[in-house]
Amino acid sequence: MARTGLAALLCVTPLLVTLGISTLSADPVKEPEGAIEGYLLAQTAMLQGEMYLLQRQPARAVEVLESQLPRINVNRKYLAVLRDAYRAYINELSVKDQKALAEKYAARLRILEANGAPAQAAAQPAPPPAAVPNPAAPVPVPAALAATPGGGFARPTPAAANKVAQTPPAAPAPTLARAKADPFDLSNQAAAPAALGDPRGKQATSFLAQAEAEFARKRFIEARKLYEEAHRHDDRATRDCRERWAYCKLAHVVDQINNTGTQSCPWPDLEREVRVAMEMAPNLSQTGKWLLGEIEGRRAPGGDRPAAPVEVKHVGRDAQGWDVAETRSFRVLHKQARELAEKVARTAEQTRADMTRKWFGGDGEEWSPKCDVYLHPTAQEYRRFNGVAINSPGHSRIETDRETSRVVRRVIHLHCENPDGMLTAVLPHEATHVVLAGRFGTKPVPRWADEGMAVLTEPVEKVAQHRRNLARSLRQQELFGVRELMQLTDYPQPARISAFYAQSVSLVEYLCGLRGPQTFSQFLRDGVREGYEPALRRHYNLGSFADLQGRWSERVTAEVNAAPGTSSAGR
Repeated sequence: MARTGLAALLCVTPLLVTLGISTLSADPVKEPEGAIEGYLLAQTAMLQGEMYLLQRQPARAVEVLESQLPRINVNRKYLAVLRDAYRAYINELSVKDQKALAEKYAARLRILEANGAPAQAAAQPAPPPAAVPNPAAPVPVPAALAATPGGGFARPTPAAANKVAQTPPAAPAPTLARAKADPFDLSNQAAAPAALGDPRGKQATSFLAQAEAEFARKRFIEARKLYEEAHRHDDRATRDCRERWAYCKLAHVVDQINNTGTQSCPWPDLEREVRVAMEMAPNLSQTGKWLLGEIEGRRAPGGDRPAAPVEVKHVGRDAQGWDVAETRSFRVLHKQARELAEKVARTAEQTRADMTRKWFGGDGEEWSPKCDVYLHPTAQEYRRFNGVAINSPGHSRIETDRETSRVVRRVIHLHCENPDGMLTAVLPHEATHVVLAGRFGTKPVPRWADEGMAVLTEPVEKVAQHRRNLARSLRQQELFGVRELMQLTDYPQPARISAFYAQSVSLVEYLCGLRGPQTFSQFLRDGVREGYEPALRRHYNLGSFADLQGRWSERVTAEVNAAPGTSSAGR
């Protein structure tokens, strides 16, 4: 039966992107002597200037851009980059108290601003048609994306916070941590082949330019992938286009719902994608909520569904100076705004509900005591408090009774220097560790399964990074044997941590794809208690590690070979 095509999620006015340095003659023979070289020097200067801005080196950006000004023929794109460089450099000089030099460049900036060197215009979505209430109908365009008269987006006013007086116990000294090396830290990966192409900053700039061009053409699905590539190469590259990237994420969700059957639609992934978009662009929150409602209404009966609204109570300040917010299962200790603490509390509760239903069914038992979540203002304070690596974004600690192996304390530590990544990736990951703790008998959760299951709560672009690492590790012959991976009692050496994470995610996904998440949890519980090979026979009709190794390897090899761009080693 033919399906009616879904309405486009968003209608936007074109994003004006001027990419040329100046208009080149159609006949190169008629160009004056040295003109082509001049154009190329100017083009290179603009790319270098953008790269220096991404690297937060405004002085070098100003220097290289001003060096080619005599060659520029009223190019608005070039002048917009120079204006951004001036602003960043003035801020840097002001911090260093170099007032005279700051005023010199402020005067130049005023000339640009007075004569119209605007920043690249952000596309403003137009109001879409009203929603169609029929759950079987295509997803329509939500009516919540109109630009405000001033050119920006209307933002919701945060609700007033409640005031309750109650003091939780003081934080004890931590003992057992699940901290580990960063799988995306290049120093934790084996040396990649020498021929990797351009520097990552230049690649990020290239992907970003392509993304903005696709967005201007209203090709949001293609733009989303390019934004993700730019972010993967340099996470600073996308800091000024988060609203457009978030817009593309919502378009991707609608496209998935429109073109995937109800039974096979990846509802949890789509729900996470919407929540990530809402965190990236708060002005899209109303649309995000509408879309979450559509997802809820279209799920198959009995499928994973969002948890009930979470009540957050603010209970005052404890003896150590932490403000405290509580939910049913978590206690957030923080020194930030109440709004952030509430977001953390709700994200933690949502993750607990989702992961409990996904892996075990039901709502799970009450936690006593509640899980403490510490929000450290900076990475430095997080490091001083915990004694962990400065590049760690967060970790969890689990304490158990030595005699009964019962979990007696759960703690999560996070720092707030990247609040968006904290809410969409780090907190769900660590909260999953907390949910899994104590659910597999008297022994701790095996490292490979613990990390594989936790990574699958992260945004889809983060999971995709692990898939790319898997392809690289396969090509460079860094993967573990399945037996070796499953029997690891701790994390491997840093040089293999990237392969460890990528393979763990892939193996968990593969086994879940065979019989579902709850069968995987039963397999894991039996495997921990009596050995993996008997558990493989009972739950998957696989006779041995060798059988699993063969089938999983065949699947991975086929996926890697079929993936676009796999010839770029080390990506």
